[in-house]
Amino acid sequence: MFTWLVAAALAQDAPESKPAPTLDVRPGAFVHIRPEIRMNPSFDADVDDDAYRMSQSARVFLEARRGLVATRIDLQHVYVWGERPSSLDTSPGAYAYQGYLEVGDDDRWVRIGRQEIHILNGFFVSSAPWNVAGRSFDALRGMWRVSDGVTLDAFGVVEAPPLPETEATDDSLGGTFGAVMAHFKPNDEVEPSVWLMARGGGPTLESPDQDKLWIAPGARLLAHPGDTRVDLNLIYMAGRDRGLPLSAYHLIARIDQRLGGLGFAAIFDQSSGHGCASDPLVEGCGNEVNSNFDLGFGRNHYLRGNADQVAGVNVRDIGVEFNSKPIPKVGALVQSHLFQMTNPDGQWLRNGGRPQGTSWIRNNDDANLGVEVDAIVDWSPQEGVKIDAGYCFFQPIGAGAAMTSTDPMHYLFVRNRFTF
Repeated sequence: MFTWLVAAALAQDAPESKPAPTLDVRPGAFVHIRPEIRMNPSFDADVDDDAYRMSQSARVFLEARRGLVATRIDLQHVYVWGERPSSLDTSPGAYAYQGYLEVGDDDRWVRIGRQEIHILNGFFVSSAPWNVAGRSFDALRGMWRVSDGVTLDAFGVVEAPPLPETEATDDSLGGTFGAVMAHFKPNDEVEPSVWLMARGGGPTLESPDQDKLWIAPGARLLAHPGDTRVDLNLIYMAGRDRGLPLSAYHLIARIDQRLGGLGFAAIFDQSSGHGCASDPLVEGCGNEVNSNFDLGFGRNHYLRGNADQVAGVNVRDIGVEFNSKPIPKVGALVQSHLFQMTNPDGQWLRNGGRPQGTSWIRNNDDANLGVEVDAIVDWSPQEGVKIDAGYCFFQPIGAGAAMTSTDPMHYLFVRNRFTF
C-alpha cells in the first residue's frame, strides 16, 4: 500500500498529467504553562519538603500539503522556570517534537517519522496531554478506512536502536513497540475495537539483564446510548520480562451518565501485580511468574486522579465523579478514589513506575493504599484557550500509611494551554 501511495503522489508531477495541486500551508503555535505546588509529598509532616514548580513548553509547528503528500514539523522548547543559570544564558533548548512525512488522504495514509500516537482513549498509548512536554515516537504508522464503519490502524515504534556487543554488554536488539487495531462503528451508539500489541527490548546499557518480549491482545467496547456512556477495556499480556514468564492483565471500566446539567461517573480500574516473597529489588523476588502489568505509554489522570500517587500496575481504583457546567464555558468536577493493591504482597508504585515510600511490606495482607479527592474547575473562554485549576488531597490508609505515614499530601495546579 505504501508503494502504491507514493507512486500515486509522484504521478501528480508526471508529464501530461493534470496540473500540479496547490500547496496548502498552515502555521501554528502552542504554549503550555503549569504552575504547581506539592505540599508534604513524602507524607511526613515533620519534613519541610514542599515543592513549588513552574513548567512551560512553547511549540511552533508548520503543516504543509500538496496533493497526496503532507508533512508536519513541530519545534518545541520545554523548561522549568529558574533552570537557566542566568538571564543572559543562550544555551539551545529547542528540539523536534514532531517531524513526519505523510502520503495519502483522509481514507488511507502512511506516516513515517517522529509523531504523536494517541489511540482509543489513550489508556494504553497516549500523547500525554497532561505532561508539559507531551509524548512523541519514532514510528511508522498506517491507517485504512475500509468502509464507513471499519477502520484498520497499525504502527511500529523504535524505542531504542540496536547496539553492537561491547566489553560491558552483549549485543542488543534495542527496543521496539507496535500494534495492529481494528475499530468498528456499526451505528452511532456502539463502537467496538480489538487490537494486538507487542513490545520487545534489551539488553541495554542501563539494564544489561533485560529480556523483555510480550504480546498483548485486547478489546474495547464503547457504547453511548442517549445520555449514557460506557467504556470497557480489557488487555492481557503474555511473554517474558526480566528473566521470568510474564502473565498480566488490565481491566478498565468507566460509566458516565448525564442527568440534565449534572453528570455522574463510576470508575473501576484494576491491573495485576507481582507479589514478592523477598526484597522486590531482587530479580524474581521469590516468584516464578511476573504479573506486573507493563506500564507502557498510557495516560494516568483520566482514571487514577491527578495527584500522580498511583501507577497503573498492581492497583485497584474504585472511583466516583460528579461534574457540571454551572455557567457557560466553565466546567467543574469532584472525584473521589479508593486505591488498593490487587496483590498485597506486591509493590506500591506511583506514576511512572517509581516506588512509593518503602513500596513493599513483607507478608502484607492489607490491600488498602489511600483515598484521594480531587476538585477541578476548567474554563474555555474562546477557541484555542483552555485553563483548568485543581486541588488534590491524598490520604494514605492501611498498608499505604505503613509504607509512608498517616500524614496527607496536598497538590494544587493550574494548567494554561493556548493554541494558535
